[in-house]
Amino acid sequence: MSHYKTITELLGGKGNNDIEETILAPIEDLQEKATVVSAHNPTASNQLAKQKLVTMTEQLKACLTLNDPLNLFMKG
Repeated sequence: MSHYKTITELLGGKGNNDIEETILAPIEDLQEKATVVSAHNPTASNQLAKQKLVTMTEQLKACLTLNDPLNLFMKG
């Protein structure tokens, strides 16, 4: 069973909208805020936080991609 199906079932949903609303949208929102903070105050810790959020978001999206779950391993 793919990660997508497992997570969707745990959330009690049948489709991609559940994943988008409960997991991806909040993380993408947090990533956008980190980007704004990092641009406004480009300290080393802000840059590091932004990069970690970008990496985490990319890995999560790759993990939840139904069509090609191997994207997770290609991203690192």
